[in-house]
Amino acid sequence: MIYRHATPKDMLQVAALDRDVWHVNNHSDFIPDGEHAWRIWIEIAFVCVAEENDHILGCSLVFPGFDDSLCLHKLFVHNLHQGKGIGRKLIEETVHFSDKLGKPIWLTVDPQNQKSIALYEKFDFKITSHVEGFYRADEHRFIMRRTPLK
Repeated sequence: MIYRHATPKDMLQVAALDRDVWHVNNHSDFIPDGEHAWRIWIEIAFVCVAEENDHILGCSLVFPGFDDSLCLHKLFVHNLHQGKGIGRKLIEETVHFSDKLGKPIWLTVDPQNQKSIALYEKFDFKITSHVEGFYRADEHRFIMRRTPLK
């Protein structure tokens, strides 16, 4: 498995994987990000992909916030490849990136997603708040933050 920064040639594979993975979440009736968003993110954000045999199996997306922090906006792994450490390695790469810049990083997560919360906690993310109706009335989120290691 290779972990690397995404390039524009990865855009279609990443967008397709995003759509595939999105269909198994609790709010899959809403549209995931399309090619247009991924094309821009790959140019201006930190997008790390997990690739094996020219197939992208996972991705993380981090972009800067207004308060000089970073936002881990997306982390996903192909459904058939979950549980193999790919998500863990993508978070490791992401945390290394934020530490290298000396910037705190934050994310939102569904409070029901205990598996993801436990994984984030292993990388020193802490729940800092619970926001009711973060997206829609029935879509609540935890905000988790991590301070950079010096």
